[in-house]
Amino acid sequence: MINPIPLTELIGDAIRLSRLDGSRAAVLACVGQIDGEDADEESNQVLGERLERILRDGDHLRPYRNGWVVISADIVDAKALGPVIERVLEALEQPIRTFGEPQKVKAAIGIALGDRSQDGESLLLGADLALEAARSRGGGVESLEPNLGEAISARLRDETDLDHSIGSERFVLFHQPIVPLGENWNLPRGVEVLARWLHPEDGLVGPGRFIPVAEITGQMISLGQELIRLACRDLAQVAFESAFLSMNLSPQQLSDMMLTSDVLEELERNDVPPQAMAFEITEEALLIPDFDVLENLRRIADAGCKIFLDNFGRDVSSLESFTRIPLDAIKIDHSRIRPDIDESFVDMVVTLADRLGIPTVAEGVEGADNLEKLVELGVDYAQGFEIAAPRPLFSAVPDNIADVA
Repeated sequence: MINPIPLTELIGDAIRLSRLDGSRAAVLACVGQIDGEDADEESNQVLGERLERILRDGDHLRPYRNGWVVISADIVDAKALGPVIERVLEALEQPIRTFGEPQKVKAAIGIALGDRSQDGESLLLGADLALEAARSRGGGVESLEPNLGEAISARLRDETDLDHSIGSERFVLFHQPIVPLGENWNLPRGVEVLARWLHPEDGLVGPGRFIPVAEITGQMISLGQELIRLACRDLAQVAFESAFLSMNLSPQQLSDMMLTSDVLEELERNDVPPQAMAFEITEEALLIPDFDVLENLRRIADAGCKIFLDNFGRDVSSLESFTRIPLDAIKIDHSRIRPDIDESFVDMVVTLADRLGIPTVAEGVEGADNLEKLVELGVDYAQGFEIAAPRPLFSAVPDNIADVA
């Protein structure tokens, strides 16, 4: 039976109980993923029932976000938490049957181990931060215990600073060339723009720090609108001819009903043809069961913009991705390119792309040997530090930030 007490109060009770015997309270934020997506409602219920069966006396289970939270009150130290983690992993990663077929489940678990100075809200936030780190790595177990207080404070500061930065010219787009392979490999065919945040105290920081904050706080739509505006401004400053500029779209942006109109309005304002703009989406976003996502992609494509499938091969690699919407290119994830090329996978993608009549792009190319092997395998385009590091377009950007990746 799930305890009806509010979650942060329940965690606070566990912290107070642990103080009586000198132990520590632990919070495990857990998500089960199937084919790279969070488990649906039915499968998540199965995972919850499994977790409830493995709880110890005194442990609590509560639904949280797209998964579950396990609360334990009498953990002596981090080592004593090991058996609890093992049981949770085992419960989550047993296959789930859907439509009679077993589906593999991958767990992502974020752990926060409390101390006397914390309350329920801060311990839950710590587990949530650790869960984000685990999900960004494609699953597994993460803990931020050694620097938990610092991490929580830094996150809260970032939320405030990000809110003040959006709409205040605090973002810069770096350009990384995408070049054709072969004899003309050094001639850019286009660029991918990579967002950087000019943080008021820390200087230039990458998207791995601010995009997760924007997604959790609901700021991703307004941030995305600003980045689209900047990308269209950049396009207006460059004579691209038949080349393109590409940028990433997050799942939250793709679910925004105003996305397509915002894109077309910015293109028209900057007198940029839609054919010069490409949007990169992940398989996970493409497989979201949301009508607005597919409708936005179709409208963007119908307007003339290109759609690239990004990070192909990172995790899901499902052929279903190619049946959802027409694609203009497949970008092979850097994990299949470096340190060593996964030749069989790359060959499979090139064959598939040839049949679909679309080009392939290798991401994260490092080393001349890799470049030569990609040419042999028939990959059409490449980007990476072997070719060029990302750099800002405008000279107004201070020189000392130009080399930040």
